[in-house]
Amino acid sequence: MRPEEEWVRVEVPELRIIDDNLWARVKARQDSFQVKPRRGSNSGGVGPRPKFLLSGFLRCAKCGGPLTIAGTVHKRYYCKTAKEQGPSQCTGMTGLLKDEAEQAVLGGVKRALLGSDAFTRFREEYARALVDATQSLQADRASVTRQLRAVETEIRNGTDAILAGVNSPALIEALSKAEARKLKLQAQQRQIEDTRPMLPTDLEEVYAAHVRKLETILAEPELVIHARDILRILVETISVEEVEEGGHLLGIEGDLTKFPMTYAKAAPKGGFANKSSIGLVAGVGFEPTTFRL
Repeated sequence: MRPEEEWVRVEVPELRIIDDNLWARVKARQDSFQVKPRRGSNSGGVGPRPKFLLSGFLRCAKCGGPLTIAGTVHKRYYCKTAKEQGPSQCTGMTGLLKDEAEQAVLGGVKRALLGSDAFTRFREEYARALVDATQSLQADRASVTRQLRAVETEIRNGTDAILAGVNSPALIEALSKAEARKLKLQAQQRQIEDTRPMLPTDLEEVYAAHVRKLETILAEPELVIHARDILRILVETISVEEVEEGGHLLGIEGDLTKFPMTYAKAAPKGGFANKSSIGLVAGVGFEPTTFRL
C-alpha cells in the first residue's frame, strides 16, 4: 500500500448530498452561536419557508390526515382534520410535543442507518463503485495512451520536417506546444499507473462518521430547509397514534435504499484514493418503525 503522501485525491462533487458550503455553515454555527439568520430571504422563491423539520411528514393514524402545529412556548402537533372539521371527521389526539417527535424520528433514522443491514448494503454499493472506478481508470488509461501516441507522432513528424530544412516559425511553435502536451500526458499517465482503487480498511468508521455528520445536519434548526430535503429522501410518511395508556406511537415508513451516493473529500486512510474517490451511503428499507412518546 502506498504512503499517504503519494495518494491521488480528486473530488466528485456531483455525488454529494451534503456539500461543502452546507457543512461549513453548520460548523460556523457550532463555533459561534452569535450569528443570526437573515430574515425575509427565500431562496426557493415560491411560498413560505417551512419552519419545522417534520412539517408535512406527520399523519394522523386515525384519519390519515396531516398534523398541524400549535402553541407558543411548547409547540405540539395536532390532527388538522379534527381541529378544523371537528369530531365528526376525526376525534383527534392529545398534542404531540414537537421536540420529542423530532428526537424520536432522528433517533430512528440514525439507528436504521447504523444497523448491520444498512452497513452491509453500504459496503456492497462501495464495492460496486470500486468496480466502476476501475473501469473508468482503464478507459482513462487507454485514452491517454492514444493521445500520447498521437502527440509523439506529431513531434516526430515536426522534427523530421525541421531536419529536412523546413524552418517555419509556425512549425517551431506547433512543435513546442506538442512537447508541452506530451509532458502533461506523461504526468497523467504516471498518475493513472500509481492509482489503485481498493476498499479502505476503516470503511465502517468512514460510514459511521458520515452518519454522524448527517445527524448534525438534520438536527440543526437554522438549516431546516436543507434538513427537510435530506429527510424527504429517507422518509415517506410518519404516522402518529395516541395510545390508551398515554403517549404516542410514531411509525416511520420509508426506504433507505433511496439515500443517494454522497462524498468523501479525500481518500480514507489506507485505501481508495483515485480519480473517482467517493463514499456511498445506502441501506435497506425501513421496516415500519414504531416508538412510544
